[in-house]
Amino acid sequence: MTIEKIEIHNYRSIANESILLKKINNSTTYCLLGINESGKSSFLKGVALYDLDEIDYPQDFFDEKTSVKLSFTYKISQDDLNSLRNKLIKTFLFPKDLAMQVEVSSVIIVVEFPANVSSQKTIEEIIYFKKEILKGYKLEDKTPIKIEKGDNSGGGIN
Repeated sequence: MTIEKIEIHNYRSIANESILLKKINNSTTYCLLGINESGKSSFLKGVALYDLDEIDYPQDFFDEKTSVKLSFTYKISQDDLNSLRNKLIKTFLFPKDLAMQVEVSSVIIVVEFPANVSSQKTIEEIIYFKKEILKGYKLEDKTPIKIEKGDNSGGGIN
């Protein structure tokens, strides 16, 4: 996977900030530029929150009534996509022809620290697909089953 965007919300001096990460002249080296006290260190420490289990409430919150959120947007490689397809076939028993149609546009990982003293972080993974391929299928024990004509029990996976 290749990281494309980092967003930080409500952390220290940062209300909302994002950075797009693009290759420039085939380089993946980046720097943060800014005057003193403009939030460069806060941004880097915010990125490091992914590896931490807790933060200081209310010191690390820009607004102590709002959660701290980090978002990491990734583009998946062809190798990652092939691994996902294989997992769908082997673990979730997807039919091979159906699994081979899966195309992912992006993956977003959201890390959130609620605004309270015992702020336990949560991590959510969101997968965006390029096209809907499961219409006409229903899930039975995490396995897609094609809906037969006259079967009104499923309605399709959306």
